[in-house]
Amino acid sequence: MSSNAVPGTEPTGRAPGSTGSAGTGLSNVDTAELSSDELLALAEELEQRTRDVPARLAAITGTATGPHGIRVVVSLAGQLTDLDLGDACRRLGAAELTAVLRDLIWDATDRAIAAGVEVVAPIAGPELAGELARLTAPPPRPEPTPATPAAPARPARPPRPDDEDDFSAQTFALRD
Repeated sequence: MSSNAVPGTEPTGRAPGSTGSAGTGLSNVDTAELSSDELLALAEELEQRTRDVPARLAAITGTATGPHGIRVVVSLAGQLTDLDLGDACRRLGAAELTAVLRDLIWDATDRAIAAGVEVVAPIAGPELAGELARLTAPPPRPEPTPATPAAPARPARPPRPDDEDDFSAQTFALRD
């Protein structure tokens, strides 16, 4: 690390003497030319710009609503924080409801992550923000599979005749 770099940052590979720190919004600042007072002022400005970031990130949620009125809310950490099924659970089969919930949770999570990147991007700088956007882009999702019909019910056994005159040895293990 160059002795001219802002403490806690890495040099960016720019020309010698240009040791502005990537990811801090200071990438265009030549710290080699700054006095200690100016460096302290930059550090204070950065601290002020980032002070509320943890609270803003913690407050982020993503919401998705499906065609059946199902609504899900997911935190930035991917935790399901709210679920409203409405009447959908009565109208949809288990497999279809599961698929709809999965897709909605994925959509809500993607929205929460995109909102988190938007909060961090102004502080991270364009290069790091672009990389964050690339790394957090929604992955390809599998095509929805059509719900398979339930297997037909096994036919009921024919009733056994109860004949009071039948003295054969019939138990659950032995049958004539």
